[in-house]
Amino acid sequence: MTRRSISTALVALGIAIFLVGSAQSAIADKFSATVTPSAVQSNSSGPYTVRITNRPTATRSANNAHVAIQGGFVVDGSSLVATTSGGTCAAATWAASLSGTTIDAVSPGAAGDLCPGATLAITFTATAPADEGVWQWTTSLYTDTSAFDLQGSQPTVSVDSTPPPPPTITSQPGDPSNSASASFSFSDTEQGATFRCALDGGAAADCTSPEAYSGLGEGEHTFSVTAVDAAGNESTATSFTWTIDTIPPPAPTITTGLPNVTASTTAGFSLSDSEAAVALLCRLDADPFAPCPSTVSYDSLPAGSHTFQAKAGDAAGNQSSISSFTWTIDLTNPVVTIDPKSEPSKLTNHASASFVFTSNKPSSTFSCQLDGGAFSACTSPAGYSGLASGKHAFAVKAKDSLGNAGLPTIWEWTVDTIPPKTTITHGPDAVSSSSSATFAFTSSEPVSAFGCSLDGGAFTGCSSPKAYSGVAGGPHTFRVRATDLAGNTDPSPPSYSWQVSTLLPPDTTPPGPVKNPKPTVAYGSLKLAWALPTDLDLDHVQIVRTRQPSGTGATSVYAGRSSAYVDRHFQNGTWYRYAIRSYDHAGNASRRVSVDVTPSALLRSPANGAVVKAPPLLRWTAVAKARFYNVQLYRGGHKVLSSWPVRARLQLKRRWRYQHYPFRLKKGRFRWYVWPAFGKGPNATYGQLIGTGTFTVR
Repeated sequence: MTRRSISTALVALGIAIFLVGSAQSAIADKFSATVTPSAVQSNSSGPYTVRITNRPTATRSANNAHVAIQGGFVVDGSSLVATTSGGTCAAATWAASLSGTTIDAVSPGAAGDLCPGATLAITFTATAPADEGVWQWTTSLYTDTSAFDLQGSQPTVSVDSTPPPPPTITSQPGDPSNSASASFSFSDTEQGATFRCALDGGAAADCTSPEAYSGLGEGEHTFSVTAVDAAGNESTATSFTWTIDTIPPPAPTITTGLPNVTASTTAGFSLSDSEAAVALLCRLDADPFAPCPSTVSYDSLPAGSHTFQAKAGDAAGNQSSISSFTWTIDLTNPVVTIDPKSEPSKLTNHASASFVFTSNKPSSTFSCQLDGGAFSACTSPAGYSGLASGKHAFAVKAKDSLGNAGLPTIWEWTVDTIPPKTTITHGPDAVSSSSSATFAFTSSEPVSAFGCSLDGGAFTGCSSPKAYSGVAGGPHTFRVRATDLAGNTDPSPPSYSWQVSTLLPPDTTPPGPVKNPKPTVAYGSLKLAWALPTDLDLDHVQIVRTRQPSGTGATSVYAGRSSAYVDRHFQNGTWYRYAIRSYDHAGNASRRVSVDVTPSALLRSPANGAVVKAPPLLRWTAVAKARFYNVQLYRGGHKVLSSWPVRARLQLKRRWRYQHYPFRLKKGRFRWYVWPAFGKGPNATYGQLIGTGTFTVR
């Protein structure tokens, strides 16, 4: 029988042969089968390929194969093509034909048989049935009539016209977004579904999750994705629309009622922005930015410079530039300085007084008080007249433009307009044979200076006792008048007359001067000590004090035989000269011995007039009970620094700020002053000047 007649017989036998083969015992030679596509839509027409593979472990080659098509698939018999490939055999074309619902494929000859490891591909065009379902296509492989065993399952084709459910977008960009890039993740509940993506209405294209885009422009964008099942059914689209906004909002406008310098420890700000629906971020000084409302307030702020900053953020996360407002809280109270050259002396006979004063804050206003009365507005200079004799106190305090009120600075002094009464307590006999005469006298005021006059001569400074020698014979008249510390002079000086009748020559030899005068300066007093000369006829020592280098305004402050004198009306920070003379009984005077006390006597460093190359350490003698000090520094008549250390020292710096202006210790001459302050809180007052001195920076 020929191979073709065998094939025909196999076709005629059909299913019967397959059933017989299946009933036989297990066949060692096996084959596997697949079909593509495995899923199609109802009533769709398209190509199919059934692949039958002789397993590599088979012991023989196959020469005919069959495919039973079920489920209403309609095969176009004219489209049948069967070819072999793979394995150790040569590629061949088999004869393929359609017999009812069975496709038969027969080898062209032994050389074209399907050897172990080779695959037979049967291709054709078929139309799927209208009904949905899974249809099994039964395949078989033979050598003549000897069947191969199927390894695995028979191939199936799923008929499916139902589209998969719409995909779920599982991640997407924020809406709005400030990024020109976007990434989308998506999934579908139908296993094996593939996806197609489109952006902004463009053509859809195959895609996988995640799908990313970059370089996107400003504005609204729409991403859509569909799912496609194995049969090619495509779902409805799932879409996401978002807006890209990379343009930051404008900086917010800060509105506040604060001046640039204020004494208020509270601050309030109102914020607005021309872009709607922005979020505001604020911070004060070095704090981090934090979300804030459109109205922001702060309280209990410390003194110093502060900066409030705000910025706006839109819904896309864009942030504006920063708006800021800087102001200074000034809680420093002003300090008033009374000019030491216009203030009255501690003791004066003037019933009027004028005070010149300044504040360390130029914009200050002043209030003055006299003798414990009410404070009232005043300006410099402040003058008073018709003052009664007795103690007086002038106080002045300042308030700056911010309302900071300083402590009062007080000057106390005594007005004495009552002249002293002079009394001569001792004199020579009314008729004397001596050419010398000694007079003793007193004043109604314990501390007085005296002026003596002999025989109508001018009054000159003297002290009790006053001795004259070499007095010529004849009548003589002695007068003396007292001047108190306030400068009041006895208007009716007493006189004493006597007659000299001796012809003896007068004593004209002066005594020796005092030795080793030594001043000891303290705050508010000076002690002057010396050694007395050894002359046997030493009568007394007289001290004359002046505050003028020219010697004018000299006043006798002491007359007696002591070796020390304490000036309890001494004012620190002032130049003094003490001239000391010794007198004998005849009235002869020694040469003058002078002691100068400078305004810088209580200043320790730098030495007055010193030259420095680095910022000096200012040091002075500490004052008992002083709570703090006020140090002021001047250059060329302009104040450049005012400071309040609590210790008797102040280290100057190379650069500093005063009254909001920068200063530096540049070359030139500087003068500095120091005052003590006593008491605490609102009762604190400034005392008299401790001292003043100069230094030069090179």
